[in-house]
Amino acid sequence: MMDYSSQKFCSLPELVSPPRIRPGHHEELLLPKVLPLVEYAPVSSIPHLLTDPNRNLMAMIRFDQKAFASPSSFPLFISVGMAQLGMEEFVEVWSSSTPVQFDRSGNIRSARNGDFVLGYYEWHVSDESRVERVVQEAYEELLSYCEVSGFRHLLRIWNYFPSINRERNGLDRYKRFCIGRHQAFAACFTDFPAVLPAASAVGTIKGPFQVIFLAGTQQGWHVENPRQVSAYKYPQIYGPKSPSFARGTLVGFSANPSHLLVAGTASIVGHASQHLNDPVQQTHETLTNIQAVLQACQTFYGLHICSREGLGLLKVYVRREADFEKIRDEISASWCGNYPVVYLLGEMCRQELRIEIEAILEISH
Repeated sequence: MMDYSSQKFCSLPELVSPPRIRPGHHEELLLPKVLPLVEYAPVSSIPHLLTDPNRNLMAMIRFDQKAFASPSSFPLFISVGMAQLGMEEFVEVWSSSTPVQFDRSGNIRSARNGDFVLGYYEWHVSDESRVERVVQEAYEELLSYCEVSGFRHLLRIWNYFPSINRERNGLDRYKRFCIGRHQAFAACFTDFPAVLPAASAVGTIKGPFQVIFLAGTQQGWHVENPRQVSAYKYPQIYGPKSPSFARGTLVGFSANPSHLLVAGTASIVGHASQHLNDPVQQTHETLTNIQAVLQACQTFYGLHICSREGLGLLKVYVRREADFEKIRDEISASWCGNYPVVYLLGEMCRQELRIEIEAILEISH
C-alpha cells in the first residue's frame, strides 16, 4: 500500500487534458478498464456483504437522515445525511473484480484496485465566511492526491452538503461552493474545462461537506448535452464562477467503453430552468436531457446504451416528499422504468428545481 502522508499538497504541474466528445471527432477511444460493480443492496444485507469472502468490497454508501456509525471492520463505509423515499431502504455497494487496497492520505480515505480509486473527503465549515476558501483547499488536496497516487484522471464526483440554497451576502452556498471548486481546477489545469468529469452537487439534511470521487489510471471521455449550455459556460447570472462538471463521462475498455456515468441532470434547457413548480413535467424534461446525452454518444461514436433491467442504475433526488409518488410513477413509465433506482430527499442547486437524476448506464456493443 502506498503512503502519501508525507507528500505536500500544493499546486500541480501542467497536466495533459483528456479530449471532450464533440461533433465530427471520431478518434479511437482510450478508456479505463471495466468499471467496478455498482449495485443497490438491501440495508439488511450489510453484515453479509462485510463478511462475504468472494467479494472484493471497495465501498458502501448509506443514505440515512439519522447518524449512522461506520462498521469498525470496514474502512470505506460512507454515511450521507439524506433520507430515502419508498418502502425499502438500500445501501450503495461498490465491488471490484480484482483485489482492493485501502489507504488514508491526509484527509482522504480511499479504496483502489489496479485501475480505479474510489475516494472520500469530508470537512466541517465552522466559519461560513470561509466556504469558498475551504472548498478550494479541499479540491486542491483531492486533485493533488489523484496526481501523486497515479490515478490522475477524474471520472465522477459526488458532492453533498447541507443548506445548499442558504444565502449569505447575496450568494447561496452552492454558488460559493462553485467559486471554490472553480478556483481549484483553474489553479491546477491550464485548460481545466477539458478535464472536468461528470459530477453532481445535492443538498443534504445535515452533516459535513462530503466529496466522493472516482478516478482512474486512464482518462475517461467527457460528453456534453446538445440541448444544454455546458455548465462551465453558464453566464454569471448563475454565480460569479460557473459550475465545473461535464454532463457525462465514458469509461471502459480501450475502443469499447463499457459505461456512461451521467451527471446530476435536471429540467434545464439551454441554461434556463423549465416547468417551474411542475414536478411531473420536470421529470419528463430531465429524462429527455439524459436521452440527449445518450444520443450524443450514439451519434458521435456509435455507442448504444442498454435499457434492459440490470444494465443501469438511477439515483433520483426529490426536493419535496409530497412529489415522490408522482415522480416515481413518471420514471416507472419511462424508457428507464426497469432500472434499479434509489429515491432520496435532497435539495437541488436551484430552488425552483424539484428533481435531479443521475445514472450509471451500461453500453452494448
